[in-house]
Amino acid sequence: MRFIAVVPVILFHAQVPFFTGGFVGVDVFFVISGFLITSILMNDLEKDRFSLVTFYERRARRILPALFAMIAACVVAAELILLPGEYQDFAESAGTAAVFLSNVFFWANSGYFDPISEESPLLHTWSLAVEEQYYLLFPLILWALWKAGPKTIVATLTAMTLASLALAEWGWRNEPTINFYFIGSRAFELFIGSLSAIWARRAPQTNGWLAGLGLAMIVAAIFGYSEEVPFPSIYALLPVVGTALVLLFARDGTQTARLLSLPLLVWVGLISYSAYLWHQPLLAFARVQEWVPLNALLTTALIAMTFALAFVSWKFVEQPFRSRGTDAKFSRRQIFIGSAVLIAVTFAYGLYGRASDGRLERWKLANPDIAREYALLHDGRENHKTRPDKSRPCTRNHRQFNAQTEEQILACYAQYGPAVAVLGDSIAEDLHGAMVAASERPFILGLTLGGCRLNRPVDKCSLDQILDFASRHPEVFEAVVTQQLSSPQMVWPSGSPVLVQDLRALAYDAEIPPLTLNTELVETGLDYAARLAAHVPVYFLAPRVEHHVPAAEVMRQGCDVSYKLRSGQMALFTQLDTYFQERIPQLGVDGLRYLPLSQMHIYDPATEIITCDVAYWRDGHHWSAKGEAYFGRRLIETGPYPFTWFAARGG
Repeated sequence: MRFIAVVPVILFHAQVPFFTGGFVGVDVFFVISGFLITSILMNDLEKDRFSLVTFYERRARRILPALFAMIAACVVAAELILLPGEYQDFAESAGTAAVFLSNVFFWANSGYFDPISEESPLLHTWSLAVEEQYYLLFPLILWALWKAGPKTIVATLTAMTLASLALAEWGWRNEPTINFYFIGSRAFELFIGSLSAIWARRAPQTNGWLAGLGLAMIVAAIFGYSEEVPFPSIYALLPVVGTALVLLFARDGTQTARLLSLPLLVWVGLISYSAYLWHQPLLAFARVQEWVPLNALLTTALIAMTFALAFVSWKFVEQPFRSRGTDAKFSRRQIFIGSAVLIAVTFAYGLYGRASDGRLERWKLANPDIAREYALLHDGRENHKTRPDKSRPCTRNHRQFNAQTEEQILACYAQYGPAVAVLGDSIAEDLHGAMVAASERPFILGLTLGGCRLNRPVDKCSLDQILDFASRHPEVFEAVVTQQLSSPQMVWPSGSPVLVQDLRALAYDAEIPPLTLNTELVETGLDYAARLAAHVPVYFLAPRVEHHVPAAEVMRQGCDVSYKLRSGQMALFTQLDTYFQERIPQLGVDGLRYLPLSQMHIYDPATEIITCDVAYWRDGHHWSAKGEAYFGRRLIETGPYPFTWFAARGG
């Protein structure tokens, strides 16, 4: 079963085609963990030898040596590769991983499916944190319920499972990032594993059909799901229940058991924990360094290296520490003292990374030639984090749309009258920030969330709720302006979608081949815009021209260089622009208007990417805070309506 869990996760993070739902391997792991831990605890309780000390010793021997070996190797790589800002994030993630709170760190800093998350070497430790939090609490729960009998245990765990699933259903609609990482939203997966363990002990059965069905459910999620699916949610039941069916019914003699007993699958299962530990750092550091594009050949090599390191880790790190009793190479006392020291040292390292701004001064001394360029790029990213204007609460951006959001918007309308709303993904979020920075209007409505283009799932991105609100309260909207990331609406000649990280990984002097428009995706977005325009005026903006000059290129060439787009890059945006100019009038929707590239400010890459005074962009497609103010003023001064609306004070 561990093979089915770990391999899809690795291939998903490596962006291997077709494994779009490989992230559900983590959910499979959770069910397996709940099943095994409950089986161990119940066996100890039945034999009257339950001991929290013994339980935590087992967990420490199983988890900590390989974890800290991986973190130590990452620290060395971070010293050599990471810039100060990246180093600080890494150090803080290491410190929180040591105390099993990295899930909290990552929900506070990024979403799991954000492109930047792929460059976090310790992103995957969030799931270890969830498991450890479960290990801390569940033994106490089971021990407290033990004397009440199996019916009480099952009833309590069932109630907790349903409560956790209900929380997950609420969470993905209201707080999707927290929901993804939160133990409360994930507990139902572990509890289903626990309930399966109880069932297996009371009524062990063999059923080849149900075992096969369970395996098919897992495979269906691996190949059928994608980041578009809200997770965790009721959708998680497909791989979770599937895993439970395999654990319950795939006994000796079934086809599923024979399949899972193949030598290769068993071998990968043995080293699965170490493979899980090593895959993300290898992929992340390869993406960060930008020396060589992460192409198919390099990806294959990194996957092979993952399993090679996993075997070494299993053989020389995991195995020596796992033996207990008379065969133990390390005593219980040594394990606990060593674990405490490693946890303390790693946590202190995280504090150091934060206090030293990612060992900034040391890095400057070692890299005096590029310190100025780094300071500009870092300033562009850091200042963007403090962008909201708290003195103008009605200019805030609403990432989720719920009843509270509706109340706040109506209160602002009652005070200031109608507003122009900015709707879309992180590109639209930049635009909203630009209007807030450059305009004195007191009510500028932001309805944006990273990744939420108009052609994304409407539930996940609150698009249905926004459409419903606009139909009931059209008076709130002077107009709606929408803009979104362009590259995902195109496909490579190979047929795969164009990803931001693909463009970022291209050499600066590379030529971009002719790309094909994903008309199905584009039409989905236009359909939503048309439905919204039936209620309020909608201005569909031309695509923002993304430059995707890598930060490493700026560091190499300097801030006083005239940068340019790659050969063939502008064609990506003009192709979209031409399509929109022709298609939107054909829709025949009076309230839907298109503002083409000819009416929008197209920046000059030579002078408006970075100068030695300011970085206008925080990455290859997002403006910095200073860039927002700069481009916002330009749009208000030279752009057509509705940008002229922002020139007045209003209110």
